[in-house]
Amino acid sequence: MPDAEFIEHLAQQVLAIAQRLPEIFSVPGGNFYWPYLVSNLLLAVTLSAWIARRQCPWPASLRSTLGQLVTFDRSLVHDLGLLLGNIFLLQLLLQTLLLSAGTVENQVAEWLTGRFAPPQAGRLLAPEARVFLVTAAAFLAADLGFYVSHRLQHEIPFLWEFHKVHHCAPHLNPFTVFRRHPVDYVIDHLVMGSLLGLTLASADFVFDDYHVFTIWHQNLGYFLFALLGAHLQHSHVWLSWGKLDTLFVSPATHQIHHSTAPQHWDRNYGNVLSLWDRLGGTLALPRDGKPPAYGLGDPREQTEYGSLLRLYLLPFRKCWRRCGFG
Repeated sequence: MPDAEFIEHLAQQVLAIAQRLPEIFSVPGGNFYWPYLVSNLLLAVTLSAWIARRQCPWPASLRSTLGQLVTFDRSLVHDLGLLLGNIFLLQLLLQTLLLSAGTVENQVAEWLTGRFAPPQAGRLLAPEARVFLVTAAAFLAADLGFYVSHRLQHEIPFLWEFHKVHHCAPHLNPFTVFRRHPVDYVIDHLVMGSLLGLTLASADFVFDDYHVFTIWHQNLGYFLFALLGAHLQHSHVWLSWGKLDTLFVSPATHQIHHSTAPQHWDRNYGNVLSLWDRLGGTLALPRDGKPPAYGLGDPREQTEYGSLLRLYLLPFRKCWRRCGFG
């Protein structure tokens, strides 16, 4: 029987989580900062009206778009449940287990300055050129890190068991971006934090003083990405950038990644740039229209993830079986 002190501590943790929820929408720098949501909604409504090829009444267009954005079913409940649960779990994991980009940057920069003489050419660059180079390098490092981490989660069997939690969603909602097992976040932070830390350490060594250009605490590249369709990636709004899909990951390109069609499996791992998929031979362009369905492709396996508790625990059980136990 839990004692009063434990119950009080648990209540405080729950209250802390509840107090943090508004930050998802109100704190600049978060992917769900409300201006991003508004811009994505306007983009989706405009697209819906354009596809209709007529004077589509605003209320009708808005209702149609919202229906494509959010499907109110158990899948959405699981998305929100994982969002809430991960807020608490990741506070523990990311603060105690992971190397942050800042930690990697400090350690590597100290190692470099202790063994090599900083190049003088970096000091001669104009401040504007430094900002441009470091901003671009940081963006490329983070985006490459996402691609590498995401591909590892698909191609390493043990990591795939955890990444299935994200892919078992039969309907895509903007909140599906939070439908991830904590182990997924651990892998992302290790890979992306390492690459970004190495990049910033190099900038610190070469330039001695550097600045990353940000808007709302976001790297300029990620700011534009969030503003121009990031939240439509996990939705049923089919939006392709046309020829630009070979450069940037459009919502349609990412929706192919969630497709149950065999020709779409293990394709389109990128987050913002399609460059990495092109170089890695994993790019599939949205030329054949909208995928027939989303999910794991195996209806029997799909039903295994029928509760929030199973979403958290089943991957561990499957990994245990892969080891030959159970």
